[in-house]
Amino acid sequence: MAESLDLKLLRRIARHPTASFFEDLIQAESLQILDELFSRNSKVSIQKDENGNIIAHYKGDKDKTRPQNSIAYVSHMDHPAFLVTGHPKPAHVEVTMYGGLNSELMLKSRVDLCRFEKDKVIKERGTIIEELPEPSEEGHHRYLVRARNAHDFTFATLALPSLVVGKDDIIRGPALDDLASVATSIAALNQIAQEQLLVDVYVVLHRAEEIGFIGAYGVASSRIIPQDTFVYSIETSSYKARRNGKDPLGPVDTIAKVGGGVVIRTGDARTPAFDFAAVHLLREAAFNMPVRMDEENQHHFPVQQVRMYGGGCEGSLYYAMGYRTAGIILPLIAWHNNGVWEGEKRLMREGVHRDDFHGMTELMVNTARTLSDRPLLYTDLGRGDITPEHGEMVTKIKGLFEHYKGKGLLG
Repeated sequence: MAESLDLKLLRRIARHPTASFFEDLIQAESLQILDELFSRNSKVSIQKDENGNIIAHYKGDKDKTRPQNSIAYVSHMDHPAFLVTGHPKPAHVEVTMYGGLNSELMLKSRVDLCRFEKDKVIKERGTIIEELPEPSEEGHHRYLVRARNAHDFTFATLALPSLVVGKDDIIRGPALDDLASVATSIAALNQIAQEQLLVDVYVVLHRAEEIGFIGAYGVASSRIIPQDTFVYSIETSSYKARRNGKDPLGPVDTIAKVGGGVVIRTGDARTPAFDFAAVHLLREAAFNMPVRMDEENQHHFPVQQVRMYGGGCEGSLYYAMGYRTAGIILPLIAWHNNGVWEGEKRLMREGVHRDDFHGMTELMVNTARTLSDRPLLYTDLGRGDITPEHGEMVTKIKGLFEHYKGKGLLG
């Protein structure tokens, strides 16, 4: 049986290492895929903004035969990893953790030190041997890595096995958060363009989400996406969570079922309830999800509806900056490679169910179909409150954005 486009794209994208500010190979692979799919389609434009984010825009109603109706599917190209920040002695390198890895699992962990040379990556295997006493200026954990050759590397990733699709239909990979969403977003855009739907669709691939929505702030503040667009955060999110996220010893809830369907995210840890109209469109699209046929089976794609409160997502930032926001989520096993969530005290690959993965692509396509067929669903039904906490979040992220830009990490 021929493999579906979304899984083919994930295999291509996930073979590359990635880290906040070091998404170069993910950017290059994504741009290559977009060029292959859309170079002859005059309705699709592709650009990379000044901060290194990728924006693909399908102008499905370029002649404006109906009121503006636009959707943005936003995901990110990075994954928690390490920035190389020093070379204190021979055969050793200092690294700073960028993103929410479990610090209790770091000692003795194996990492791949990486540097880019043109269109490829050079790697050297190393071992974390010590946590350094002082955090970085941004408050991140710092570690000492021992490696035979420790020179000229710029970032490091966890050394985990490559992507596989198991007989249990679980896709496992070192960085499914958020490369799975990058693949499904591009595959969905391809189907939307093939069907020539009468709706404008943006696919936005952000940089540096894991350290504070840095790329998303650059896009949202530039207003390259129209202000009244439905912005959907396309994410993977832990299927387990603590209701009180600040209590590390609090009870763990199972909030979504792996294999139970793609999730309509009605809110996250920062925003209890996303925009009603944006969520309502997803509900309408989910109600009419098509059945996919292959040579052997009919595939029904169920949809779950959950406030995924295990963490925040870029949707909250867009919401705080005035956009109509909701989310489309894959329930994620071993979020941020943390095996503790799965009852194992070790680092491990992340996992998503294959049916949930394909269902995410289908829901994105069907959301565009639904809005194309029923443009009145674009009506503004009244927006939720932007709280003081949202304002504080935007101020903090703006400061981080300017800080990292000043260090030359963006662009």
